[in-house]
Formats: sequence, C-alpha cells, structure tokens
Amino acid sequence: MAASALLLSGCSGSESSTDSSGANGSGSTAGACGKTQLTFTDTFRKQEFVVTDATGMRQPDGYAYALAVGDAPVTFGAHDSDIKAPDGTTYVRLGVGVPYRVGTTIDRRPLEAGEVVPVQGEYGVPGFAVSVFKVGDGGRLTSVGNRDDAAGTVTVTSVGERFCAEVNYSDRYKTVVGTVTADITDTRLR
Repeated sequence: MAASALLLSGCSGSESSTDSSGANGSGSTAGACGKTQLTFTDTFRKQEFVVTDATGMRQPDGYAYALAVGDAPVTFGAHDSDIKAPDGTTYVRLGVGVPYRVGTTIDRRPLEAGEVVPVQGEYGVPGFAVSVFKVGDGGRLTSVGNRDDAAGTVTVTSVGERFCAEVNYSDRYKTVVGTVTADITDTRLR
C-alpha cells in the first residue's frame, strides 16, 4: 500500500448488529464488532487519552482503509487528508491495507476479516500506519507521527460497510491500543 492512512471518527462507539448467521452488517462472517475505544499513551510526555468517535473510508477495491478516531467528532471530505475537527480535538489517524509492490497492482487484493496486518508488510511497504494529531489554534495540526522503531499489528475482525479491528501499536514515544469500529464510505484515498 503506497499511502497508508486510516481515519477513525463518527461512530461514537456503536456496535454492529449480528444476523442469525453470525455475520455483521458488512456481510463478513466475523463476530460482532466491539465498541470503539483506543487508548493513546505519549510515553515521552507521560500523557494518556482515550478516543471513541470513529469514521472511515476505503479504496473502492477494498485493499486499503483509512480511519480517524477522535475525542470529538472528526470528519473528512473527498479524500483521507481532508480532515476537519474542532480546535482542541485529539485524534488518531490509522491506515490499514494489504501491502503490494509499489508501481504495480499484481499483489493487490481486498483486505479480509481475520487478517493480522503487521506494521511492516511485504516488499518493504507498511501494512498500517498510525499518526496522532492535536488540532490547535485556527485548525493547525501538530502531529506525533510514525517512528522507525514502530511495532505491532492490526487484527481485522470485519470489513465492508463497517470496519472493525483490534489495534496494538507501539514505538519509543507512543502506544495506541484498543478497538476500532467505524462505518465506512467508498472514497478515493490520496
């Protein structure tokens, strides 16, 4: 995945419904999605906060998802870098996808429920990326971005109209751990 960016916001910790076959609203056969709750710990500044409001988008062919999870509602426009949030909002931006060889689509396929996506995927391409943003005065963003010592996984439990996953990320300055459940729109990621 060349540009990994997932945005989480908007679900307000909702849970998916499950039909009698055990499938959730996306048609996936994964179990019911949990309530959104990601805990961000800034180990450098000794701060911690929890974000619970999630939304997301996917590439039309389903190989990548972008999520944003905030402590206030976060929205995005036509692409994943068009993020809007009130001043003072902190949000986690998560990109998850199937790594493929850059410059080709040979290995590109839809992400599936049950996949465990590592930070560093095949071909030297990230399987997922985590960034944390604080919206400052006038909407300017201050980012605590990815680090070269990043480790962890995203365990995908549902894909489709709703994306659900367990996130376990750490680097020398931060950790992001918890559950994400986000309603998804098909929008081109940039």
